[in-house]
Amino acid sequence: MHHWQVKIWLYRQHWHCPWDPQQSIRRGLYLQLQHPEGSCSWGEIAPLPGFSSHTLSESFQQLTDFLEHRHDASLRSAATYWGIQCAKEQRPQAEPDSLNQRYPLLQGDEQAILSYLEQYPGPLTLAKLKVARRALTEEVSLIAHINQAYPQLKLRLDANGHWNYQQAESFLAQINTANLAYLEQPCASLADCLKLAKADVPIALDESLQHQRIDAQTLANIQTLVLKPTLLGKNTDYYLQIAKTLNIPISISSSFESRLGLLQLKSLANQYGDLYPGLDTLRYFSHKQVTRLIYFRQFADNPLLY
Repeated sequence: MHHWQVKIWLYRQHWHCPWDPQQSIRRGLYLQLQHPEGSCSWGEIAPLPGFSSHTLSESFQQLTDFLEHRHDASLRSAATYWGIQCAKEQRPQAEPDSLNQRYPLLQGDEQAILSYLEQYPGPLTLAKLKVARRALTEEVSLIAHINQAYPQLKLRLDANGHWNYQQAESFLAQINTANLAYLEQPCASLADCLKLAKADVPIALDESLQHQRIDAQTLANIQTLVLKPTLLGKNTDYYLQIAKTLNIPISISSSFESRLGLLQLKSLANQYGDLYPGLDTLRYFSHKQVTRLIYFRQFADNPLLY
């Protein structure tokens, strides 16, 4: 009798330059589904500490509960849901070199950012810069330096919701908005973001999408939806449909997954015509990865179907 086999691997990978000094190691799970004829499909389950609503141990528990009982109500972890979907749908991985076709993610101090741009190997037409990390005068000065050195470079500025409306308004009044591709999640408050969008500021939403399902009418003035399947889970498909209904762009974006997860995200971006997905995160990891088998079981039928 042919069986379906499920293996779950725990991986550990050191940060090359941690985005959070308290998080020196990135941990996640690989879900491996071996089909009866011998082929395998994969999914990555890697909740991001500080952003995901469930921990890695909670996500693992939900995964094993689902495998044992086949009940999707147990899938409250967005990361677990996304990993299962990738394995169940046999989501392909994009070609490995496709991750080189990216636009850079810029974070760190001014010297590090400008140095990285000087050494960037490809054409510079688009970059993403983390803002709301420094004093306002420093932010404005950095953007002015970038605009002067790279006048053709469009910037996606990501505040991760760290400003209130007045701070965002003050920031926008002091930069050259002609080089602004969009301002991503300037405020934690959805209402403040929508207010800026109605004032003709190109606004993208990220964190607000993770907290609730927002209807199409509310999102009518938003320029771009930034979709992170590891954090959105079931809501990924919902917002893909909203974007199609409104005919607005999406940006498939990384939550610091490993290479496997990034290649599957690139495949999703290709599927939906996202030419500039936000996947420039692999360089923040060391190359060495350690994996360990933590679960193995055989099933008479496909355990991911419910």
